[in-house]
Amino acid sequence: MAQGRGVQLEWAIVFESLVRAGVPYDDIEERSKKYPNLKAYGGEIGNQAKSCVDLVQRSDKSLLAYAYHSDELNIAGDPEPKTDVVFQKGGRNAVRCSVKMKGPIQLSSAEGPSTAKAMAATAAQCPGQRGKNLSLLIEKIAATPTKLLTEKNLPKAMQRKPNIVKNLVDNYGKIKNESNYSVWLAHNKPFLIKELFDYLESDPHFLYCLIEETLTGKNYFGDNADATANYMLSPTKFGKIDKSYITQMVNKTKIDIRAKSRDGISSVAFRFDVRA
Repeated sequence: MAQGRGVQLEWAIVFESLVRAGVPYDDIEERSKKYPNLKAYGGEIGNQAKSCVDLVQRSDKSLLAYAYHSDELNIAGDPEPKTDVVFQKGGRNAVRCSVKMKGPIQLSSAEGPSTAKAMAATAAQCPGQRGKNLSLLIEKIAATPTKLLTEKNLPKAMQRKPNIVKNLVDNYGKIKNESNYSVWLAHNKPFLIKELFDYLESDPHFLYCLIEETLTGKNYFGDNADATANYMLSPTKFGKIDKSYITQMVNKTKIDIRAKSRDGISSVAFRFDVRA
């Protein structure tokens, strides 16, 4: 199965860590029989993995022998867990890393219902009082559509998801207005984004808690602690997701609404991106 560059980097970090730690090649090969993505990577992916492992090695080289991909540990969740790579030394003291490639960082990109669930879970745990305005905003975000079409992706959607498409187009095969992502965007995005920005500006404590959530997933995943990241790992950063780091991210994060497409079917996604 083809893997995106981000996932390739995760596996490349695990492989590079094990090799540097001197783990016997036969042991690595045995693990790779079940997880064939555990292998050496060249090019830009390999170079970025080396930079990541350099940082881990400088911090605590004893971690390297205990590197695992989250798939190997059966770490799962919906949406995807924040944990990508784990240095499993010390059991409960595991270093659970959210891995990011070099460049601008996408903290989160989730459909409206998932974003609303994360916001509600965060509001319930974040100190301070939240009013009716936030509850109404969360309801609006939860109600954003998850099955829309664009003209560009219509052929792909018709081929891969014909049973869904038939309910989104009229008798002439034209996308219905209420199913058209571009129409939804024009009529809803400006108002929804403004309402979200206005609320977050009025409640900076909740904004901090929300950015912490996009980094760690601690409220959304709750008892599924393995899915919660406690470290950030990129070619330029390896460290705890602590108050200092979260505050830096609050000041750099941009929130936007974009389309998220799968098999030609688009949904409204709320993206939290860190400016380069």
